[in-house]
Amino acid sequence: MSKQKFKISSALKNLIGKDLITDDFVAIFEIVKNSIDAGAKNVNIYFDLETHSSGKIYIVDSGKGMSKEDFLNKWLFVAYSAKNDGTEDNDKSKIYAGNKGVGRFSCDRLGKILQIQSRKKDQTNVTCLKIDWNDFEIDQNIEFDEINVDISTIENYNFAFKGLNTYKHGVIIEISELREKDSWTRDKLLKLKWHLQKLINPFKKQANQIKIKLFCPRESIEDNKIKKSENYDSATIVNGNIESFLFNVLYNKTTYINSSIKNSVISTSLIDRGELIYEIEESISPKLSILNNLNCNIELYHLNHRAKINFNKIMGISALDYGSIFLFKNNYRIFPVGEPGIDSWGIDYRKQQGYNRYIGTRDVIGQVEIFGNNKGFSEPSSRDKGFINTPESNALKLFLYNVIKKLEAYTVKILWKDEEDKDYVTVERLFDDENRFKIMKLVSQLASNKNITLKNYNNNIISILDKKSKEFDNSLKMLKKISSNYNDKTLKKAIANASKVLKESKETALKAINTAEKEREAKEKAELEALQSQEEARNTKQAYKEEQKRAFFLESNMSFDKEILESFTHQIQFYASRVQQTITNEITRFEMGFKADYERFLETLGEISTDNNKIFSLASFATSANFRLGSEQITTDICSFIIGYLNSIYDAFINEIKIEYNINSCELEMSFLPIEIGVIIDNLISNAIKANASKILFNFNNTDSELLLIVSNNGLPIDKSIIDKNRIFEKGVTRTTGSGLGLYYCKKHLASMNSNIILLHDGCDEDVAFEIRIPK
Repeated sequence: MSKQKFKISSALKNLIGKDLITDDFVAIFEIVKNSIDAGAKNVNIYFDLETHSSGKIYIVDSGKGMSKEDFLNKWLFVAYSAKNDGTEDNDKSKIYAGNKGVGRFSCDRLGKILQIQSRKKDQTNVTCLKIDWNDFEIDQNIEFDEINVDISTIENYNFAFKGLNTYKHGVIIEISELREKDSWTRDKLLKLKWHLQKLINPFKKQANQIKIKLFCPRESIEDNKIKKSENYDSATIVNGNIESFLFNVLYNKTTYINSSIKNSVISTSLIDRGELIYEIEESISPKLSILNNLNCNIELYHLNHRAKINFNKIMGISALDYGSIFLFKNNYRIFPVGEPGIDSWGIDYRKQQGYNRYIGTRDVIGQVEIFGNNKGFSEPSSRDKGFINTPESNALKLFLYNVIKKLEAYTVKILWKDEEDKDYVTVERLFDDENRFKIMKLVSQLASNKNITLKNYNNNIISILDKKSKEFDNSLKMLKKISSNYNDKTLKKAIANASKVLKESKETALKAINTAEKEREAKEKAELEALQSQEEARNTKQAYKEEQKRAFFLESNMSFDKEILESFTHQIQFYASRVQQTITNEITRFEMGFKADYERFLETLGEISTDNNKIFSLASFATSANFRLGSEQITTDICSFIIGYLNSIYDAFINEIKIEYNINSCELEMSFLPIEIGVIIDNLISNAIKANASKILFNFNNTDSELLLIVSNNGLPIDKSIIDKNRIFEKGVTRTTGSGLGLYYCKKHLASMNSNIILLHDGCDEDVAFEIRIPK
């Protein structure tokens, strides 16, 4: 058996050159990266695009240069990378921007002729190499290593471009007979400048970073015209330094989160417009442990409406057109991750699942950066597809999502809820009591997590609320959780003082209640004495005791005093008159010739339905509930209230549907409007009846942070024509013969309580089920 060897066609040049690197910007990136790896402090890029020329691009650097031996043993060694095997600088620990050994062929993408002039630090002569890429395209039968390239030595640099500056040592790359000379318009040159701004990490301060300059004499006249205009922007000038102002634009003007992994610990800090919100540490999860030995860091900046305007004004481009979350390895850009319109991380796809719950590329700018030579983070040879899919790159994406979720917990759940904050570049809205309470709640949840250590927090925002605030009591509970995790003696003392004030306030309130109760008892005693017999008096007194035990709901035949009944009558009349007025208004509109409006019709039906539900609930309360107005807010255990409502109000439905419940020892004391809870329960039961259900079950469960109420029925499943089942909460969408308003108002009322309802099961494989989540 004879042994044979591969023959390599000269056409290989195209496969690893212009056919592989298909983007002009990526080609220039590769050349600049090589300059950076050569230790260059300066890189100048010159474009000769005058009409008399076939077009030339010069890239001049101040790096260590190459000798003739370097050209022969390294540069002309196809696919060999001295950087990769550690022999480039005899230092295997040094980190390089590129290490694949094919970046040199990016020159073929730009032009047909390549000439390199190089002087090494310790040499006086200049080594020249010249390649005509066309020689490799004449005949594919010619083997690659049979194509000659010219190498010579001259005393000094030799070039024909006026104004080109050289350095004592380094490289001059001259690319001529440009393949697409006419494509290098002013707009494309400005876009190249913009891309180069992002080549070297724009999220870091510019000091000690490489200096890159761009020159094109053809554009000088237009540049000078723009410079004479008032308030011109450097982003609109072709010639000059490549500078990024991104760090200064984002710092102290946005909501910023930073998270890094070191020694099996994830450290995260959240800063809003210069104000620290919190700093935490947490143990790395098993899914991220593959990143533990890397220096891995993520920085994300959320821009509100005002910050986006500020960004556009300073950068000369909108944040959306600048890009989103970029990827850097060893401080250098991995293309095209983060480019406008490219959702490399999949966050826009995720945002589609919940538009108002998740942030997308329109909301955030930032970076994911890693350091080191880990083989799990490698680019494909095309250099324009980000990282190759590996366990390491997948873990990096998971780490990014963990950071995004922390940012969302603050921006989406706090900042987005405050409509006014979007127009502020300062943090004054954060000191509003409502926002302070939300931030306390967020930090207290972090402090309560056994896997998280609270390292620091903003004690100006996270402090005692005014005792007049409706959240004063709850804020103390939040602060106690924080203080138990973070040993702040000042905070503990403040909590103790505030708790004393709260106790005194409650004692005062209790005295007032006792006084009122005594007056009530005196009144009741007088009424009992007026009864015809002691037996009737005892029965009435016993009924009163039963009323107190049930707290809110009494038997429907219980007698009430005239004052209570009058108050319910007044409320029913109020809502009934509103229904009548709404109907009258619509009739008047039609009589005046207004055209029918479907959206307005739905809105009108909604108003009538809501008021009618309140009338129904009030009528029920009027005979079964011990509070003077169904619309007054109460504070009690909502679980007991719902069970009481089912037991007392729904006897009338006993023949139409069987109502069952499991309270599972659940309790949650909170403030709410009884009439809104009544409307929610009424709609869920009514819908079940309309769907021919024979049984409905209310099942309560607790989690650490929420009360879960799952309401299921054995009625007809959700209509298959409704593809997106969660549309049943939209106005006008119905699964029965109803108006399509019931579930819409259920969701609306729950939203006012900072709660939510979702469809858990559509009824195809198991009972139709809705899940109500009420935060604790």
